[in-house]
Amino acid sequence: MRADQLIVRAQEGRATRYRLTPRGEDAVFILLAFLRYGTRHYSGDAQTIQAGR
Repeated sequence: MRADQLIVRAQEGRATRYRLTPRGEDAVFILLAFLRYGTRHYSGDAQTIQAGR
């Protein structure tokens, strides 16, 4: 995601944090759509996921 400039790494003292770039903020909607699809169609169905169906 860093290579695609979706996130940037920020060092804050001893903590390392990542934040979305404007490009990453645009991609959030795409990623959420994939998450929603997976949750709706594959949630709790381990055989389907493992078989790649």
